Amino acid sequence: MSNHIPTYIDPIALIDKRKYLLGVLPISAMVRLQEEILACDEGTKIDLSFHKEGRIGIIAGSITADVSLQCQRCLKPMTLKIERVVSLAVVASVDEAQRLPERYDPLILNSEKIAISDLVEDELLLALPMIAHHQQCKPLDFKPKSIAQSGQDDPRTEQENPFEILKQLRKTGE
Repeated sequence: MSNHIPTYIDPIALIDKRKYLLGVLPISAMVRLQEEILACDEGTKIDLSFHKEGRIGIIAGSITADVSLQCQRCLKPMTLKIERVVSLAVVASVDEAQRLPERYDPLILNSEKIAISDLVEDELLLALPMIAHHQQCKPLDFKPKSIAQSGQDDPRTEQENPFEILKQLRKTGE
């Protein structure tokens, strides 16, 4: 067990040695995540074990972070606690990834070493909500005002025919 998080890891070597990584990764190491959040004061806590299940190399554990996002409804800052469970299977190709049991997400290795910040950042980005909002912020009402005021649910029930005026002009002969 180590509290030092290396910049680059060799997942295969760590799996063979049954290593365990425990520590904090600073948010400054994750540029793409910084673009999506307002802040992450404490960094990202990493708790990962590297082992084999049968012939499959596994990276399992958790990644947690308290991030500050902008509420997309009231535009004020909000705090979100991300607790991401990691269950990755290390594979060398897409074919191997397709044969994995559903409980694993594939980690396709293109080289021996990978940046631990990239792995953690990918997991955190997947955990972010598509639209961040406070629980107390009410959902927006997307009905047009004329429909919302009339109380109609289906705007097609009483639509005016745009060609009605042409019918009347044709009857009068103008």
